[in-house]
Parts: sequence; C-alpha cells; structure tokens
Amino acid sequence: MARGPLSDCPRTSSGAWWPRWTNSAWTHWSCGSTRNWPSAGPQIALCQGDNPAAETFLAECRAVARELPDGPSAAPVTYIEGAHAMLVRGDPAGRALPAGARDRFRAAGQVGDAHMATMLWAMAEAFFGTRASASSARDVYVAEADASGAEWARTWAQWCSGLVELRHGEAQRALAPLQRALARQQAIGDNWGPVWGLETLAWSVAATGDGTRAAWLLGAAHRMRRDTGAALIGLRPFHEAHLTAERRVRASLGAEDAPGPVPEEGTSQARSTRTRTGGSRTPTA
Repeated sequence: MARGPLSDCPRTSSGAWWPRWTNSAWTHWSCGSTRNWPSAGPQIALCQGDNPAAETFLAECRAVARELPDGPSAAPVTYIEGAHAMLVRGDPAGRALPAGARDRFRAAGQVGDAHMATMLWAMAEAFFGTRASASSARDVYVAEADASGAEWARTWAQWCSGLVELRHGEAQRALAPLQRALARQQAIGDNWGPVWGLETLAWSVAATGDGTRAAWLLGAAHRMRRDTGAALIGLRPFHEAHLTAERRVRASLGAEDAPGPVPEEGTSQARSTRTRTGGSRTPTA
C-alpha cells in the first residue's frame, strides 16, 4: 500500500498533525491533487475536529471559488462544503453535497477523489439518512471499495457497514464488521482508521448493554484520539453518538460504578488523563 509523508500537509491550529502516514488517496487529495485549491487545510482541520481552523480554511476556499467561473460548483468546494455541513453543523440537508462532488470528480476522471466523496456520502447517509438511503449508499461504497483493490478502502467500507447497522439496524450485528475493519487496519498498519473505528465499536457495544466493555473501549478510543490530536467535540455527529454511548454506560453500570465524563481532547484536563491502553495493540473486542 502506497503511503505519503506527512511533510507535505499543514498543521492544524491546535498544533496537531494529520496522521503520521496517510493512505495514498488521502495524501493525493488532501495534500493538493488540485493545487489551485486550498483544500488541504479545511480537509485536515475538519477531520481533526479543529473547527476554528476549518472555518478559516473554508473561507479561503470560498474566496478562490468566487474568482473562477465554475468555482462555487467545483468538486473540491462541493466536497468541503459537504464535509463542513456534516461534521461541523450536523446538518442533514448537507447529504446531497458529497454525492454531487462524487459525480463531478468522476466526470473529471479523478477516481481517487471520487472515492473519498463516496466515503463521505455514505457516512452522511449513515448518520442522517433513512435506512433505505443509508443502505443504498453503503452498497455503492462497498462495491466501489472492493473494485478498487485497495485494502485500506475495503476496511473503511466495512467500518461504514457497521455504522449503518448500528444506526439503522441492530447493534449486535454492527459488531462483526467493525471488528473486522479494526483487525484489518491493524494488519496493514493504518494509524488513522482505528481512531474512529474503535470509537464506533464502543458505541455499538454500549448499545448492546455491555456497559463494562463499552466503558473500557471508550477510554481506549479517547487515548487514540489524544495521540493523533483529533478533537471529538469538533465532529458533531461523532460527539453526539459518543454522549449517547456514555449515557448508556452510566445507565448500565449505575451511578456509583460508572466512570466520570472523559475530559474533551485538547483541554488541559484531558492532556493529564491517563489510560491503560498506552503501548498496547488496538483492541478489537
């Protein structure tokens, strides 16, 4: 699997780097496959949950768009607007934007970029769509990932399958695809996928009623986010799902046994928090 160096990517305002190594498609697009567009900044900041930086970079992207004939409807702008609508505003109306970006990337022959838009579209449908629309987007995403021949793409499609099952089906059935995705990501050395895969697995376990295991997984996911510099509070649908999982853990364990709220990443209290996961393999069960 081809990987790209971090040195070509900017840093977020919180000082966090994009993951040490990125998958080839992420590196290709986020670090400037379209060099005329300041798309790397908002993409990285959005995925890190750094909303202030994302707003700044998004304003720059919009400024460039206004100077070009097709700027506002250009695929990179549509993609970033869709990511912002989903991750920052939590706006269900933004579901159509990644799909539109996908179509424009495909028309321009930018297959890798189109695949990233497919991923965002499937994720948006999982969080905000109906069971029918989420299942349809997932099927397109899984088929596209399988056809790509890229193992990292297949693992993310499996993660999305688990997310769709959790949000629109049965939590117990979400566990298997999420666990498979984590195991395969660990096997190929993906340092970014498990950051969100482990968190999503924790949500699913909490939804099954296993509060003890869910609490441990939430702590492990917190440690991984801290290590990569991602701030969950900046990713609205993820943050809201996290709070739901915490409430379920407390209800399952009882007020006396349940752990206290985990300090949000980026705060001084969070930086002093210790967990038992340092130096261990990514838990998948």
